[in-house]
Amino acid sequence: EQGLDSLCTFACCDLLALAPGAIRSGQLGEAAPLGDRDMEFAPPSVLLIFLTGHGLSRFAATLHSEWREGPPLRLLTCVEALDDCYDFEEAGGLFAEDALHWPISRLHAAHGVYVVPPHGVSVAEWEEGARASEPRSVLSRYAADESKAVALKQLLTSEEVASIIELGEEMMAVQAEDVPQSLDLFQDDAEIPSGIGNDELGRVEDYFHAAVEHRVAHLHRDAAFQHRLP
Repeated sequence: EQGLDSLCTFACCDLLALAPGAIRSGQLGEAAPLGDRDMEFAPPSVLLIFLTGHGLSRFAATLHSEWREGPPLRLLTCVEALDDCYDFEEAGGLFAEDALHWPISRLHAAHGVYVVPPHGVSVAEWEEGARASEPRSVLSRYAADESKAVALKQLLTSEEVASIIELGEEMMAVQAEDVPQSLDLFQDDAEIPSGIGNDELGRVEDYFHAAVEHRVAHLHRDAAFQHRLP
C-alpha cells in the first residue's frame, strides 16, 4: 500500500548467530529462519542500528569485525554510542572499558545520533566533510506540532499486532504483581534508607510504569521477550 516493497527488503534473523562476513556479503545464512536462508542483499554502505544497552553491547564485536574488514561501512546508532554502552546483565558491565576503541563522531549527539566513520577515516576528517555538506532545514517546535505524521499501514499483520499486544499485557501483569500499592513522594529525604539498592529502586520504577497513564513493560526482564521468539 505504501510502495515500500519496491524499496525495501525485510528479513528476520538472530543477530548473534551471524557468521563472520555475513553483513558484508549480504548473506544471512543459518542466522535466518529456514525459509529465508537463500535471501541475498546488496552489501551495505551504512548500518542503522536501533539497539541499546546490552543488545548493542553484545552485537558490538560482530559490528567491529564487519566494519574493520571492509568494504567501507559506516555505523549509526541512536541514543547510545558504541563506546558508551554496557551489558547490564554482566557483572561489572557498567564500569567496563571500551575494549574495541571505537572512533565515534558526536557531531549530532544532540539529536541522539552517533556515527562510526568508515574504517580508515578519522573522526575529524568525517566531521569536516559533514559540516561542509549543505545542512537540512530544522523545523521549529510550532511547525513540528502543526505537521502531520505519515502512517505506514500494514507493516505488521493483524496476527503480529495481536501477538505483541498479548505479550505486552502478560508482561505488564507480571510486573504489577510486585508493585508497591502506594508511594509517599513527600517524605523527608532523611527517612529514605541510605543503603537503598537496585531492587528497591526497581520497585519504585515499576510503580510508575504500572500507572494507567504510563504503562511501560520491561521487554528485557528475565529474557521474557526472547523466550517468545520463534
